[in-house]
Order: sequence, then C-alpha cells, then structure tokens
Amino acid sequence: MNKIIWALGLTIVSSIPFNPAFSQSSDEPTQPTDVAYKDVIITEILADPSPSVGLPEAEFVEIFNRSSATVNLGEWTLSDERTSARLPSISLPSEEYAIIVSSQEAAAFEGIRVVPVTSMPSLNNAGDAVVLRSAMGKTIDSVRYASSWYRNASKRNGGWSLELIDPFNPCGEEDNWTEAEAPEGGTPGKQNSVFASKPDATGPNIVAVTAIDVNKLLIEFDEKLLDERVPPGNVIIDPYVEVNSVTLGEALRSLLVVLSGSLEPGILYAVSVRNVRDCNHNLALEKSTAFAVPEPADSLDVVINEILFNPKPGGVDFVEIYNRSQKFINLKGWSTATYSERIPKDLRTITGEDRLLAPGGYVVLTPDVEVLANHYPDVASDALIETRLNALPDDVGSVALLDASQRVIDAVTYNKAMHSIFVTTADGVSLERLSADAASGDADNWSSASSRAGGATPGRRNSVEVLSSGPLPKPVTVDPPAFRPVHGKPNFTIIRYNFDRAGYVANARILDQQGRCIRSIASNDLLGSEGFYRWDGDRDDGSRARVGYYWLWFEVFSPSGDVHAFRERIIVAGDF
Repeated sequence: MNKIIWALGLTIVSSIPFNPAFSQSSDEPTQPTDVAYKDVIITEILADPSPSVGLPEAEFVEIFNRSSATVNLGEWTLSDERTSARLPSISLPSEEYAIIVSSQEAAAFEGIRVVPVTSMPSLNNAGDAVVLRSAMGKTIDSVRYASSWYRNASKRNGGWSLELIDPFNPCGEEDNWTEAEAPEGGTPGKQNSVFASKPDATGPNIVAVTAIDVNKLLIEFDEKLLDERVPPGNVIIDPYVEVNSVTLGEALRSLLVVLSGSLEPGILYAVSVRNVRDCNHNLALEKSTAFAVPEPADSLDVVINEILFNPKPGGVDFVEIYNRSQKFINLKGWSTATYSERIPKDLRTITGEDRLLAPGGYVVLTPDVEVLANHYPDVASDALIETRLNALPDDVGSVALLDASQRVIDAVTYNKAMHSIFVTTADGVSLERLSADAASGDADNWSSASSRAGGATPGRRNSVEVLSSGPLPKPVTVDPPAFRPVHGKPNFTIIRYNFDRAGYVANARILDQQGRCIRSIASNDLLGSEGFYRWDGDRDDGSRARVGYYWLWFEVFSPSGDVHAFRERIIVAGDF
C-alpha cells in the first residue's frame, strides 16, 4: 500500500525586525537555578522620552547581565509603584545588555536586544521605584530614581536617559547615576556613554530617623544595605528603649525598628546601628543620630520669622519659619499659601518627606537653595528646603503657613513701607520679625534686616531680634536707651510698656531738647496690658533725627479718666 506524506508549512509574520540577539531558541543555555542579587542590574532608564533628541519616543529600562552565566528572563517581572510587567522567555548572555520596552514600541529599537512586554510600567518623570524580580519573586535589582539625579537642568526636560556610571559598583544610586552624554540622548542596548570606574569604599550613613509612632522607628541610609538580617541588639537607643525587631526595607535603604517599650514626646533621643554594611560589604561607622517623637502644632507654635520678597537681581525669594514652642514638629504635608480675608489660597506643599523642626529651630523655604546660598554665604545650609513658593510681590503681599490638616498656623501681610525709612534700596533686604512672641500682623514687629548682617539672615537668629527682658522695672522703658540709626546694631530702639491691665489709651511722642515733637509714635492707641513700639530714629517729615538726646513722652489714660505720664531719655548716636 502506498503511503501519502503531507507536509505543512507555517510562515510567521512579525512587525518586529528579526534580530539574532533577540532569539528565544531553546538551544540557548537556560537560567541557572539560583540567580543572585545584582547578577542582573538596571543600567539605564528613559522615563521622559519627549521631546526626542535622537532616540525613539518610548520609555525603556536597560538591564545588564554582570554574571558569568546566561540568564533566561522568562517569568521575571519589572515593576514600579503601580504596575508590574511579566517578561517573556528571552535569554540574556553574560556581560550583555537588553532593554525592556512596551511591545508596541519594540520595533523602533532595530538592532538592539529588546525584551518586549505587554504592560510596560509608566515611569514617572519626577521619579519612581523600579524593581526587577526573578521568576521566584526574588528582588534581583531595584532603583529609586529622581529627576534631581540630572546634573544638567536642561536635560531634565525630556529626551535624555539616566545612565549608571559604574556597573561594577551597583550599590551606588544617586552618586552613581547621571544624565547620558551620547548625542542621541542615551545608549540603549550598549555600554553607557558615562561609563567609568567609580568604586565604593565607604560604609553607609544614616540620613534620617523618623519616629512613625511611639513604638516604631524608620532609619534611612544614603545607600543600599547588604540584604541580611540585622539583630535587634545592633540598634542602640539613648535614653534606653528596648528594640523588639528590625526589618530591612524593600529598597534596602531603610530599617523599620519595632520597639518593646515606648518613646516619650519632648525627649531628644539618639540612635546608632552596629555592624551594618552596604551591599558592597563596606562597614558603617557607628554614629549616633538624633530624633524625637513629633507632636501636633498649635496656632503660632511655628511663626513666619523672615521674608525676602524683593531679592537682588538674579536672586530668589525666601520665607523663614521658626519653632517658638517646646515641641518637635514634623513639617511633612505642611504648606504655604497666599492669605486674603482670612482665607488661604493657592496652597503649595513644603515637603512630602518627614522633616523634624526642633524647638528653637529654623527652616528656610526657597525655590532655589543654590542661588540663595550664593547670595547669602552665611546661610545655615541645613535649614534650607527647596520648594515651590507662592509669588511674593515687591510692593504688597501675604503668606500663610498651614499644617498637614490645612489649618492656618501663622499668617503675615507685608508691604514695602514696613522697611526702615533709611533703607535706600530694598533689593536683597529682608523683613525680619523683632519678636516671635509679638503679633504677626503688627507692623512695628517687623523691620529691615541689618546691613551689617548682609541684609538677611536666612536660617539664623534675626539681626533685629528683640529678646524678652523679663518683668519691666517700671511701666514704660526704652531699650536700648542709646542707638545708632541705619548702621547700628540695633539700629532702632524699642519702647516697651507693661501695665496692670489692658484698656489704656496711649499717646506717645519723641521730643527734642526744646520740647518740640519731631516724631509721633502713638495717637489714641488702645493698648493691651503689654507690648512695644519701635523708633528708627526718623522724624515725621521722613528725615533722620540729628545726633543728640531726645525725650520720649508717653501718656496713657483710662476709661475712668485716670491719667499717667512717663518720660524717658533716648540718645541718637552717630559716627565720630
């Protein structure tokens, strides 16, 4: 009997160009049974491909096999904080690159080993956490990138990838990544354009400690830690609190510490960690880092303390805030706003990260910390927060400070007339608060920063700050009794009053030696029980008082008709 043999031919048509490096042949070596952490690493990320400077307008993540064996990527996953993509069965030879890209965009990368996925994570331009896991669910590599990793601000606007500098120092993150230098905007599928040796020879450092609650601490480091257990006894807290457990964070840059005891508010603690190593096995130095339990802020616990609304040419505005309470206050979720008719508008978040403001501490809010530091070299750099401030007009404006629940903690309305009459140009001169305890809305509680202090004191004690003198020896005093306008320190004098009750009406004048009024300080002002006025050494006509001595005439009367008068001598000094 004759046999009939049928032959079946099958033709596969694909929109993806054939590339031998993209072969899924079963003849290639399969994945080893155990892929170690960092055997395959993430080496390049293009999160913002538009506008293109030469590369296809498609997001991609490049990976590199730094092991000695071929790895099969089947059933591996690439994920960010929202989406996870499953990788197809593609082999990645030793010391070779591949890019993970949406299957819809794979054809655009002709000649490059691509790993196409159907649900490519959408990478955030500002920053994201990208994690590569094996088929067994084991984390092989992870990167939490940020747009701040771009050193060149213009490349931050799109079309340029972030590249790993040294693939053999995979533990480095922000210090081991930078923008591509290739004219096309990146180097997908091949050695990076910024490839260089950048070995890590130093151990990890603690960068932040946050009390999540009275029983939990989060300790954050400046680089990835070795993926190993940290015994509870290796975390030491002073004053002593027993540690129950320590868990390494998923990104390997933090430790979650669960306590057996409880932390107490109002106490400054110190924590150190022994025998912890980075993923390059460098041992951390045992250093103590301070932390405290944050407490909710009440109104005026934190006050607006200094405002620069008319910066020097090329400069930037800033707002300084000051913690006048005895609480440790977390600024996470706080915001600034404009303030009109007691309603905050256009809220701008200060920071989304934990930031503890200690009692008596300062924080300076500015849109560009580098520019501010260049204009004011004495700035307290550890007090700076770069944030998107509300517009601060040069003539009249307002700023409000709100906590995380959007409750107004303090608000100030300012105008250029609050500057000293003797300031010839207000460019680069801030308004400083005289007293944190006096009313924010009192114009006499604000003055131009001293020229001797450089025109502003961001992050430091105000140059015109008036310290509390305690109980007054008499109802009306002058402090200091002698001052030098403009260039003195201070360049004004404070007229304090302290009465047995509120409700007096005051008239106050500065008289010359002939008894003539040269400056009206108060006219039928209704007083509280205590407060102050400020005299800058100016006359009512706007000129400067001559050098010499003057008299303060301070008269008050009560609703019942009681009248009291006080006289104090004031000396206006000058250069000789």
